[in-house]
Amino acid sequence: MARYDVVIVGAGLGGLTAGAILARAGRKVLVVERSNSVGGAASSYKSGELFVEGSLHETSDPHDPRDPKHDVLTRAGVIDAVKWIPSGAFYRARGGPLDQPFLMPDDFDAARRALTERFPEARRGIEQLLGEMARIASAMATISQGREALKNPRQALRALSGLIPIVRDWPLSLSKKLDRVFGDNEAVKCALAANLSYFHDDPTTLWWIYFAMAQGSYLQSGGRYVQGGSQRLSSALARAIKVAGGEVLVRRVVSSIALGDGAKSITHTAKDGSDPRTVQCAQIIGNAAPAALEPLMQADAAEQLNQSYARQAPSTSLFALTLGLKKPPREFGIAAYSTQLLPPWMKRLTDYAQGAALMAEEPGERMPPMSVVDYAAIDSGVPAPPYVLSILGPDLLSN
Repeated sequence: MARYDVVIVGAGLGGLTAGAILARAGRKVLVVERSNSVGGAASSYKSGELFVEGSLHETSDPHDPRDPKHDVLTRAGVIDAVKWIPSGAFYRARGGPLDQPFLMPDDFDAARRALTERFPEARRGIEQLLGEMARIASAMATISQGREALKNPRQALRALSGLIPIVRDWPLSLSKKLDRVFGDNEAVKCALAANLSYFHDDPTTLWWIYFAMAQGSYLQSGGRYVQGGSQRLSSALARAIKVAGGEVLVRRVVSSIALGDGAKSITHTAKDGSDPRTVQCAQIIGNAAPAALEPLMQADAAEQLNQSYARQAPSTSLFALTLGLKKPPREFGIAAYSTQLLPPWMKRLTDYAQGAALMAEEPGERMPPMSVVDYAAIDSGVPAPPYVLSILGPDLLSN
């Protein structure tokens, strides 16, 4: 029976990153994936002549030392394995309470200037909110360095002390925070959070601090896309695992997980259930949804896993549509790499929460908010024609 230090169930971006870091640290690693290729949401492929990007169309710049991914991807050995292409502006927001489109830059200073020029009546609130977001993003970047941050305690203390004035607002949701700062100015709220589906589907339940960290990482370092598609990043991580002596198996289905006080084991099979193989390991990492892992485990272990997530609400879901066009999208009004379309019925930022439920119905007058991505707008490396347009929006798994 083969034995490993770590077996990772699922070759999504998290599992691959963990596997690369562990393998490069000298651990014997096995990654098992049921799909035909690695990557999960960070996958891209072709359907006929059409290039399809799974989900990862924009991230913050990992080359910026303040970016939380910088140290992680450096340790995984892949930060320079792909090209991170600037996305230009962060996004262009249209519709909803905005009477004219608004272009959000991917830089704190430029965003401050653009917002105050567009919404001069909200200048004080804009400066306050972006200032807080900048301090939160900076502090979280320091904290994300872990032990490395302790090597420069003065820098760490300075970053954390910058959070003291804003601690009182930490329990607030995004909508309550924006209400407190901007009152009933819904246009500026929607300009600041038009890309909400990047993170969540409801501003009344999204934690303000999480939004500040995530949105702030883009404004701190700038938006980026993996040239040629996110599959290149996932494949680079799989190669890093193999180069370090680990294994990555695709088209293999985990059929059982055994957790004991000593050695643990998993059994995996071919997709048709044939060729069962059992391997032992010291640790198992589950890069899959708890609901997918529970049926593979013994009852007591499954119950323990279930209880650990019992109080957590399910994360947001997205619908995704890929279109292949004969003409570049800029010829019919798509003027940025990322465009956030807010529907006419959306009068307040809190209305965003209605969008996910709409996907249970037939298309009609009430369409959900959408993110529209034009890969021809930047040096994306996506082949054209056909010119690829990705459309994403909030959804519910129950739909």
